[in-house]
Amino acid sequence: MVGVMGGRSRGLLTLALVVTAVGAQKKFSEKVLKKTTTEKAKLAGDIPNWTKKGPKTEIIKEFLGGLLDNQKQDEAAETICITDSGASAHKPCIFPFKFNGVTYDGCTWVSSHLTEHKPWCSTMVDEVGHHIGGMGKWGNCAPGCPIPPDDREVPVPKKKGTPDAPLTCPPGYFGEPPSCSCFEDNTAYFGNNAKVGSDNLQPSRMACQKSCSDHPECEFWTWGKGTPEGPCYLKHTRDNVTPGLDSYISGSKQCPLPEA
Repeated sequence: MVGVMGGRSRGLLTLALVVTAVGAQKKFSEKVLKKTTTEKAKLAGDIPNWTKKGPKTEIIKEFLGGLLDNQKQDEAAETICITDSGASAHKPCIFPFKFNGVTYDGCTWVSSHLTEHKPWCSTMVDEVGHHIGGMGKWGNCAPGCPIPPDDREVPVPKKKGTPDAPLTCPPGYFGEPPSCSCFEDNTAYFGNNAKVGSDNLQPSRMACQKSCSDHPECEFWTWGKGTPEGPCYLKHTRDNVTPGLDSYISGSKQCPLPEA
């Protein structure tokens, strides 16, 4: 009888110890879980919240894709210029890019009369960095992009009673305002060659205009319409203008052609 009671007491004591151990383990697990959850929540609070940075950052993150981790994506997002309107809106600008013989490390106001009077950048260049025209690969720079001061000429208000000054076309354009032009179809310029056409075959009028903009002595050009290539004459001046020639087109090196 005493042996039976002793065995039962030892069994109850063992059960109590097991219950106590399980309870302590449960409390320890809950404490660890709470601490881990708190640390994860704190860590999550340090991760940039892309959903609160607006569409610009979302576009940048999508563009960067899986190339960078979150922190580096966030840093890169602050240095990438994104277009906010224009032919290629919400695209990253490419710097530097070349346009009409000039290299731009930021946005430009050049030819902004064709870009809604806003600074713009190229979103696609060729293998040597020239802006690719005729495909709509440009966009207007968003705030925060490297935008230079607007250096376009601002008309000076005239004083009352002073006669109106004669209006003129911008440099590289000809005609009379408001009918200024910078290229003339079915027209050739003769003489004043900086480079003769037989030494400068080009596949298009735009390629001829680009050849002129890249030449230090060229101001105007004449292209002989040809397939697959035609002679591109680079001119010092616009002189001996001869209209009525269906196989030629001429223009200025500063001329943004419709396909640009």
